[in-house]
Amino acid sequence: MVVGTPKIQIAQRAEGIAIAQQRPSVTDVLGGLGLEEALLRIPLLLPICGHAQGIAAQRAASAARNDTDPYALEHTRQLWREQAVAAAWRLAIDWPSCVGRKRALPLFKAVQQADGPETLATQLLQLLPGLINIENMADLSAWLTDSDSTAAFVVRRARELESELGFAGAPSLLSGEALRALAQTALAEPSFNPLTPAGAGIDVGPLAMRRHPLVERLAVGNDFGALTRRLVAQLLDTLVIAGHLLDEQSTYPVSAWNLGSGIGMGRAITARGPVFHRVELAGDGKVAAWRVLAPTDWHFAPGGPLLSEARRLVLEDEQLGLLVLGFDPCAPWSIASEEAAHA
Repeated sequence: MVVGTPKIQIAQRAEGIAIAQQRPSVTDVLGGLGLEEALLRIPLLLPICGHAQGIAAQRAASAARNDTDPYALEHTRQLWREQAVAAAWRLAIDWPSCVGRKRALPLFKAVQQADGPETLATQLLQLLPGLINIENMADLSAWLTDSDSTAAFVVRRARELESELGFAGAPSLLSGEALRALAQTALAEPSFNPLTPAGAGIDVGPLAMRRHPLVERLAVGNDFGALTRRLVAQLLDTLVIAGHLLDEQSTYPVSAWNLGSGIGMGRAITARGPVFHRVELAGDGKVAAWRVLAPTDWHFAPGGPLLSEARRLVLEDEQLGLLVLGFDPCAPWSIASEEAAHA
């Protein structure tokens, strides 16, 4: 099956940041299909974070049929493994590329090819040498100051950027039940467009998820700006991912909701935040509508946090790249010329 390739182009114009997205609404092709056939097509249509997409889809389908969420430990382990690979790509490829450092391709491949959860966690943590030993904010600050790792270097560059521009930002964070309710409302809108979701100016990523205890301290107040908070939250969340890989009993809470006759919503967690699927079945049991809402949809929307915080800034490419890294888009992205942003 051939579908359009998603991509995001981000440009600096005289009036501020501009975003041009190519994000095909690929699930439209599922209308009229039997539910099982539609589920088989999801991994082909949505290969980025494919396990999470597949599990969210299966959960939505089960909820639409008012079945019990069937997901056991092996599916949860798939989610953690997928998050580990996404976190490794972020740290080994995207971050060094932004600041002109050498990519850690061998370490990324070691994570990608790891043959067990213990090996996977060990390889992942090599991208954050020494961070696992932190216990409090003082330890974290010392690590960020003293570590020669690329991860710490990127955060230091982000803090310099915030200092140079006087840019702090005030992220609007949403997670848990509040985010689920907003996603449910957005997905039910007759005019739903994933590129302009309701309540678009919010963070739903690691800073909002607060899966590491120190992220709560980042979120509620300290001397970090919004960008630095997001980047540090991604680092701390990587520790959480590694920890859950080693926990054989790691599970997720119930993430499927029946929303009425033949309508279900499912959620699964990616390294970037939660992805939601909404399935509506026709009277004959076939798919009437299938909608998806992912973290990048919130973050890169016209009224989303990237544009809201950076619209009036004049930035060099590396500075703009750092802002983008704070939101870790799931689609391939590039910094484009002003002319390309109009295309």
